[in-house]
Amino acid sequence: MAIGQIAAYRVDGLLASGAKAQVYLAYDERLERQVALKLILLPEQRQQRERVLQEARCLAAIDSSRVTKVYDVLYLRNYIVFVLQYVCGCTVDQLMRCYPISVAMAASIAADLSQALVDVHKSQIIHRDLKASNVFINRQGRAVLGDFGIAVDAGSALKDHRGSRACVSPEQYLGDALTPETDLFSLGVLLYRLLWGCHPFYSRGYLDEQRLLKGDFIPFAETPNRAQRVPKVLCELLTELLQPQAVGRSLDADLVARRLRSVCRTTRQDAQLKLASEAMRAASMLPEPEKIPLPFDLLEWHNLLN
Repeated sequence: MAIGQIAAYRVDGLLASGAKAQVYLAYDERLERQVALKLILLPEQRQQRERVLQEARCLAAIDSSRVTKVYDVLYLRNYIVFVLQYVCGCTVDQLMRCYPISVAMAASIAADLSQALVDVHKSQIIHRDLKASNVFINRQGRAVLGDFGIAVDAGSALKDHRGSRACVSPEQYLGDALTPETDLFSLGVLLYRLLWGCHPFYSRGYLDEQRLLKGDFIPFAETPNRAQRVPKVLCELLTELLQPQAVGRSLDADLVARRLRSVCRTTRQDAQLKLASEAMRAASMLPEPEKIPLPFDLLEWHNLLN
């Protein structure tokens, strides 16, 4: 049963909710496909509103199979609504809660995300919130990068763009200018978590700011033992990605992607099959979208991409 209507989209349920945004599962009645609708409460300042609109146009221009597609953007009262590709599967965060991640699976996920960053950075966009809950595993076992709600232009130094503590880089924490290397640091944090099951800069369940700023991540030898040995090349790559100074991360997303593909060249097909199977099993255990009615039907809308 639908809970409301937004333009041509039948809204079927609430998937997630935050302080300034809600994500709904919906159905495009024109093209007959499921989509995700992200409703973002617009800031009051005109300049910030224009920035959100410009970001929407940039994201819609990204052409990548590793990034959730933006199909449309609507203006509805005090909201901007992103009409997004709905990825059938689960997030990496949900997958990690259900099943152990092998070295081959971790390398495959990171390789896909590196390619996503290649395509994103070509558009002069910094994702700056690359974390497990913003990465989806689809039914083919491929990783897809989503949730660009707080992405910024390269070189931005806005203080309100610090990102989630789960993936924050030293320069984000300090409020310094952001660069593509910012996303590479977050990728390193996620890869470390996939390989060892813990955060490289957490102590007693909390972010240790001093360790973060010094790049003093938990040594590999002190992390819980794995059933499989992590290859030396992955440890070396992680050491480069987790450098505290952006200039010390002397690589780009394309180089990282090529190095990761070389690591998992012989195991990737099996890893993707395993990821696909476990992602769909994890998705089957998720609760149904909540049937919380929309406060009103948003029928008066304006298309912002045309």
